[in-house]
Parts: sequence; structure tokens; C-alpha cells
Amino acid sequence: GMRSSVFLGPVGQGGFELRGDGRLTDFTIFNNAPNARPSAFAKKWDLNEAVFGFSFTSNTTCIHKIYQTSPMDARMAPYSMQRLTYSGAYPASRLVAEDPDLQQLGIANITLTAFSAFEALNVNGSSTPSVVFWFDIDNRDNGNDIDVRFWLNWPDIINVTSMQAAKNGFMLDKTLD
Repeated sequence: GMRSSVFLGPVGQGGFELRGDGRLTDFTIFNNAPNARPSAFAKKWDLNEAVFGFSFTSNTTCIHKIYQTSPMDARMAPYSMQRLTYSGAYPASRLVAEDPDLQQLGIANITLTAFSAFEALNVNGSSTPSVVFWFDIDNRDNGNDIDVRFWLNWPDIINVTSMQAAKNGFMLDKTLD
């Protein structure tokens, strides 16, 4: 996958990257930049357990997919997207996913756009500590209703005493009617 991408996060504060393979990497959100002291904290984090996922149901077909092409956990490989296409320019990154399993349901692609707060020439307006993730699902008009469930696995990094992500995260599940 792509080894570098657009930094997502507020100006002058921590952030991370959304890479071309769908991984969220290079976290610098706890004063752990390369020049941090003590030197044990002077590294970026990779949260391999952080992953977006979907469940798609149409009639009797149910497909589960994660928004990565090469997950670090081999058990997730059967659920990975076949192809992600990356583009980006500060303050946004975009990934377009295409997969034959989804195309069988009539879903042409899924576009993820991630962007940070940014106001030109305004540091305060560009320092909002947030990143927005926007998914757009391109559903061809094939006459079938498709139930889409989105989830995010985000490891518990707040209560960790080392620089490694916790093994137990939590899942957010939001069903839109």
C-alpha cells in the first residue's frame, strides 16, 4: 500500500493518516512526535485494529466487508475490499473501493472522504480537534433494496500504559433508516 498520505487532524495538534490500503496509521495524538521526550514516546503509532466495516443485505444475500485491502490481521483478509484507489490533497483524503462481491448486489463503489477542519489564514479555525469521515455508497438502480450497516472498530488507546494499541476496542454500529 501507499507509504504516505495526507495528514488528518487539526493544525498544531496531533493527527493520523488514512493510507491507500485503508489503514489508519502514523498517529501522533499524545505528544508522541518524533522529537518527544522521553525518547520511548518518540514514535508514531499504527492502530492495526482500527478498521471501518460494512454489512450489506439484499434479499437472501449478506456480505461483510472491511474498508482495507491488506489487513494486518490475516483473519480479516477474506472480508477485505479487492481494490482501493487513493487521492488526496490537504486537508482531505479520498478512497474509492470497488469489489466484485458488492457489484453483484448492485453497488458500483463506496467512496470514503476524510477531512480536517481548515480555514485559510486562520489558525484558530483550523485547530478544531476533529476529523470527519464521509461514506458515499453508489448503488445502481437495480430495483432491489439493500440494507447497509456501518461499523467502526476503534481500539482503546486512552487506558494503555505502553505505546501499543489495546487488544480490546469497541464497536459503533449505527443503522440508518
